[in-house]
Amino acid sequence: MLLGCCCFGSTLFAQKFAVEPWGEISEADLKMTACQWDTAATALVLQDVGRVKLSWTEHGPEVVYNRSRRVKIFDPSAFNEGNLKIFYRSNRQAEKFEDLDVQVILPDGSRKKVKSDNVFTERVTEQINAKKVFIPYLQKGCIIEFR
Repeated sequence: MLLGCCCFGSTLFAQKFAVEPWGEISEADLKMTACQWDTAATALVLQDVGRVKLSWTEHGPEVVYNRSRRVKIFDPSAFNEGNLKIFYRSNRQAEKFEDLDVQVILPDGSRKKVKSDNVFTERVTEQINAKKVFIPYLQKGCIIEFR
């Protein structure tokens, strides 16, 4: 059975759904002022997508995980969404955290990139680190996007 899985299970597919490309914000998302199904919500996750790619290199297997997330802020009480904390394992030399990109899309559609000065590394435990990101420019109606 294991041999069959190795021979025939080389490609796996998960759910297919529409993913909006990085930075492309619909007019409807920009104009949205409240969550339709929960009017008390202070923020709404518009998109949270993860992709895992496994490839073989000269050094052995390599796994690359990419994630992008987009959050709409409806109320100033949700500004804590602008204090990102992304955990990752730090106990292995082979694991790396690379290419963090964060931006805020203001209600008028203008974009503000978050500079690297606002990104800090915190050692949480011996094996876990966290990238902490302080996001300025937050205001009611903005969208936070990171990848």
